[in-house]
Amino acid sequence: MIESVGKKRYILWGLAAAGLSMMALLICFLALRVYPFGEHSVLTNDGYVQYVDYFRYLKEVMSGNAEIGYSFSKSLGGSLIALFGYYLASPLNLLLYVIPIEKIEFFVFTITVLKVGLCGFTFSVFIRHRLENLRPAFALILSLAYAFTQYNVGQLSNVFWLDGVYMLPLILWGIWRYVSEKKKGMLYVSIALSILFNWYTGYMNCLFAVFYFIYEQVLWNYEHGILTFKRTAGQFVRFCILELLGVLLSCALFLPVVFGQSSGRGALDSGIFSFGTNGSFLDIFRGFMIGTPNIGLPFKDDTITLFCGVFLLICGIAYFSYREIKPFHKICMAVLIGVMVLSEFIQPLEHIWCGFKFEDSFQFRFAYITIFTVIFAAARGMERFEHVGEKLFLKICGGCIAAALIFDLLRPFNSTALWIQNGLLIFYGLVIWLYFRKENLRKLCLMAVGLVFYAEILANGYWVASENYQKPAGAYEAYSAGQEKLTAAIKNYDQAPFYRMEQNENRDRKPYDHSFFSNESLAYGYSGIQQYSSSYDKKTADFIHWSGYCKVEFPSLYHEPILTSDSLLGVKYLMSSKDYEGFEKIADFTECNGKSVYVNPYALGLGFGVAEQALENIEAGNQIEVATIAADNPFEFQNKMFSALLDEDMRVYTPVSAEAVYDEASEQMYFTLPSVDEESVVYGYTRSALDDIPMFINEKFSGNYWNIWGASGVYSVGASKDVQNPEVRRVRFDVKDIDAEVIREAVIAKRKLEAGAGSDTVNIPEPWIDSVFYKLNMDVFEQVIQRLRENEFQTEIFTDGFVTGNYTASEDGWLMLTIPNDGGWEISVNGETVSARDGINTFMTIPVKAGQNRVELTYHPKGIRTGIILSVGSVIIFAGWIFTERRKDRNR
Repeated sequence: MIESVGKKRYILWGLAAAGLSMMALLICFLALRVYPFGEHSVLTNDGYVQYVDYFRYLKEVMSGNAEIGYSFSKSLGGSLIALFGYYLASPLNLLLYVIPIEKIEFFVFTITVLKVGLCGFTFSVFIRHRLENLRPAFALILSLAYAFTQYNVGQLSNVFWLDGVYMLPLILWGIWRYVSEKKKGMLYVSIALSILFNWYTGYMNCLFAVFYFIYEQVLWNYEHGILTFKRTAGQFVRFCILELLGVLLSCALFLPVVFGQSSGRGALDSGIFSFGTNGSFLDIFRGFMIGTPNIGLPFKDDTITLFCGVFLLICGIAYFSYREIKPFHKICMAVLIGVMVLSEFIQPLEHIWCGFKFEDSFQFRFAYITIFTVIFAAARGMERFEHVGEKLFLKICGGCIAAALIFDLLRPFNSTALWIQNGLLIFYGLVIWLYFRKENLRKLCLMAVGLVFYAEILANGYWVASENYQKPAGAYEAYSAGQEKLTAAIKNYDQAPFYRMEQNENRDRKPYDHSFFSNESLAYGYSGIQQYSSSYDKKTADFIHWSGYCKVEFPSLYHEPILTSDSLLGVKYLMSSKDYEGFEKIADFTECNGKSVYVNPYALGLGFGVAEQALENIEAGNQIEVATIAADNPFEFQNKMFSALLDEDMRVYTPVSAEAVYDEASEQMYFTLPSVDEESVVYGYTRSALDDIPMFINEKFSGNYWNIWGASGVYSVGASKDVQNPEVRRVRFDVKDIDAEVIREAVIAKRKLEAGAGSDTVNIPEPWIDSVFYKLNMDVFEQVIQRLRENEFQTEIFTDGFVTGNYTASEDGWLMLTIPNDGGWEISVNGETVSARDGINTFMTIPVKAGQNRVELTYHPKGIRTGIILSVGSVIIFAGWIFTERRKDRNR
C-alpha cells in the first residue's frame, strides 16, 4: 500500500511538472503573440520550410492515399522510410488522424506543447526515483529547468528532436534500475523506443547512455567496496550487450531507415576529424548567462549554451564545494560534465555526436544532453542543501557576480542580461540567507525561489524564442488551400496514369528570389522533381544537379524549367506566374496563389526504348565549392545524355560566344551575347566564388545569384524573337556591394583551382564570375523527342511502389523508365524476373525482347524482412537471458 501511494505521488509530481512546463510555453507564446494567441505562426525555420509538408503527407498516409514504403512524390521517386524514421515516427503524430489537415498549425502547436510537457514529466519521474531524498519542490524546479531549458525553447521548430529529449530520462532511469536492482526491462525497451521515435536523437541518447552507465556503475561499485577494473569491465560488457539488444529490438524500422539513409547522406563526411574548436575555452563559461543565443539558430554559431537557471548554477557549484562529498564522487561528476562540454567545444567530437557529419545549422544538436549533466550536478547539490549553511552559498553568489563582471570586461555581455543575472544572484543569495537564519520562513523562501525561478525561465524562454516567430499565422493554411485547389484541378484536367508537374514559385517565394520550400509534391500528392530533406537519394540528386536545375546535390531545387530536362523527365505541367519558352499557357485554369498552369507539349512518357550506350557511365560535373565551368557544364552533360540514349551524336545545345567585360567604374560584370537564329532559346550557367549578387537579364532584374547551397542552375536568357534588340542581349552582375577583399579572394581561389597554385600578392583585375551560354537547337531537340516517342512505354498503372504497362520492341534491347534505380524494385517482364541497370547514370533500364513486353514493377523497401528478423531475435535472446537469470536465482 505504501509503495502504491509512493508511485501515485511520483506520478502527481510528474504531472505537476508537465503542467507547469506546458503553461510556461503557453505564456511565452502569449507574450510573443504566437498562434493561437496572436498573429505570428507557430511554424518557423525548417518547421515552416520542410516539416509542415511532411505532416500533410503523413495525413495522406493515414487517410490511405499515400505510402511510406515508396512515393513518386519524393523527387523523381524514392523510399520514404528514412524520412519517416527521422521526421515523422513520433507517437504524438498519431494526433493527425483526428485533426483536420486544414488545422495543421493547431496540430504543430499541440504536439509542441505536449512534448515540452513530456520532458517535464519524464525528468520528474527519473529524478524522484534516482534521488529519493530530494525535496519534491526541488525536483519540480529541476524538471522545469529540463523541460523549458535553452535547448527545448531554441529547438521548438525542430519539434521531432524533442522526442529524444523526453526519452533520455527514461533511458537513464532504466540504467539506474539496471545498476541498482539488476532490472533490465526498462532500459531495453526505452532504448528501442527512443530509436523508433527518432533515430537521430536516439543515436545520441544511446551514445550518452554508455557514459552515464560508466558513471553510475563506477560509483555503485565504489560505494559498495567492489570497484575493480575486471569487475567493472565485465559489467560494462553486459551493459553493452543489453543496449545492443535494445537497438536490435528497433530494427524492424531502424534497419530500413539505415538502408534508406545510406543512399543519401549515409557516408561519413570527409574531414570531420580535422581539429578545430567552437570559440575559445573561456567562452564556455559565458554560456551560463541568461538569454545566451545560439541553440535553434538556422545558421552556425560557436557560442556554447549551458544556461538552465541561476539557482541551478548556484547549487551545481555548491555540489563541487561540499566538503562532506567524497572527492571521488566529484571527480566522476566532473568527468561526466567534462565529456559533454568538450564534445561541444572540440569539433571532431561534435561531429561524432552528430552522426559523423558536419552540421552548419542548428548547431549543438545534442546540447540537451550537456545541459542534463549540468542539471544533474545541481540536483546532487540540492540533495544536500540542508546540510551546508548560508556562508558557502553566499560565497558562490558573490563569486558568480565577480566572474560575470570579469567576463564582461573581457568581452561585453548584453547589458540587460548581465544585470538580470547579477540581480538574480543577489536575490537567491538573500533568500538562501533567510532560509537558514529564519526557520519559520523556510516554506516562504522555497516558494519565493520557485516563483522567481519560474519567472526566470519564462524570461529566458521569451528572450531565446523572440526572433524565431516572424511568419504570419494562417499564411500557410491560406496558401495550401489555393495550392491544393490548383493541383487538384490539374489532376482532374489530365487523368493519365503518368506525368510530372512542377513549379518555380513555391510558397513564400517572391518572383525573383530563391526558395527552399521544395516538398510541395509530397504535401499535395503529385509527381515532381524537387525535394529538400536530409533523407535524400544521392543518385537522383546527382542527376538533377548534372541536368542543371541546381548547383549541388542537396537540396534538389527547381528554380525554373529547362525544356530539354523537363521533357525527358515527363514534366508536362508547370505552375508559374511567368512565361517560359516551350511551355504553353492553358486558359482553362483559374489562377491560384498568383500561378497559372502551362503545358509542355514535348513531355515524354514514363519510359522509352534506348540504345545500349545509355548503360555506359556518362562523365558528369563535380560539385566542389569552387568549380570551373569546364568541370561542371550541364549543357555538355545533356548533349552526352541524349547522344547516349539514341547512340548518335545529338548536339541539342551548342555554345554561344559571349563577350565578358568588367566595368570598374560602375562595378558591373557584363556578358554580351551575339544575335542567334530566331527559333533558338538561349540559356546561361554561371559559376562564381561570390555570393548573393544581383543579376539582370536583358536589363530586367532576375534575382540574386547564389553561389552553392540553394543556388539556381541553368537560367533562360530567352528566345531571339522575345528580345526587343538581340544585338544588346546581355547578362549583367552588379558587384558594387561586394567587398573588394572578397572579390580578391574569389579570384585567387579560381586561379589556385585552375593552375594548382596561387599568390596572395597577385593583382586582381576583375571579379571571378564565369558564365557560359548555349543555344537550344530546337530542330535537333524536336528530332530527339520524336525518335524517343516512337518507342514509348504505355503506362497502365502508376502508383506509389507499383507500376505496370506495355512496351513493344522491334528487336531485343533496353527500356529505360525515368524512375531512379535504387535496387528495391522487383521487376518482371512477361512473367520473368529481370534485373535493371542504370541508364544515363540514374534510371531503371530493363532488358526487353522483340515483340510485346508486359512489364510489372513492385517496390520492396530494403531491410524490412531482415529488420523484423533482428527484432524478433532480440526479443527471444532477451527473454532467454531473463529466464536464465531467474532460474539461477531460484536455484540459489
